[in-house]
Amino acid sequence: MNLFYYLLVSLSNHWFDQLTTSMESVLKFIFYSIIWLFVPIILAIVIRFLATVHKKTSIKAHRYASRAGFWAGFMLFMIVLIYQMTVLLQVGFPHNDIFGGFNIWLSLLVALIVFIVATPAVISTWLILVFTFISFSSLFHYIFIRTYNDIILSVVTGVAFGFLAHLAASVSSVSEFLNKKDSSLE
Repeated sequence: MNLFYYLLVSLSNHWFDQLTTSMESVLKFIFYSIIWLFVPIILAIVIRFLATVHKKTSIKAHRYASRAGFWAGFMLFMIVLIYQMTVLLQVGFPHNDIFGGFNIWLSLLVALIVFIVATPAVISTWLILVFTFISFSSLFHYIFIRTYNDIILSVVTGVAFGFLAHLAASVSSVSEFLNKKDSSLE
């Protein structure tokens, strides 16, 4: 009986150790997938949106101004990139890890700001220029330089949450939401 009990306990301990090790590996895989994929994908989506926002306006002058704002933001990024590369080639590149921390309060504050600002959904060509520059710079710094990754990670997750919360916020009441009829079909 003691031998059976000892065997059962040792097998369960071994199984638990294997499960814990595999769960830790799975969680690390999920974490690094978020760190390496989520932030660059969100930044690429923002850049893609800013590059195509000119197609959403019907006024020809606004289309040209939006397109020029995107390319001006890209050129501003190129100017800053060239300046930073000359400095980094002289001084050397930082050797920081991809994950430098996370600030939940910054993320929630940015989410609230995006939620409030996205309500009017008015975007000017100057904002396109600024957002283009910030998006390209953030993507470059996040992947290659890694000096402000804690801030970039917090801001990008906050922007994504705030924008998605804005889209999820419905102007209809709960009773209208739960109503089986679709008023848009009538």
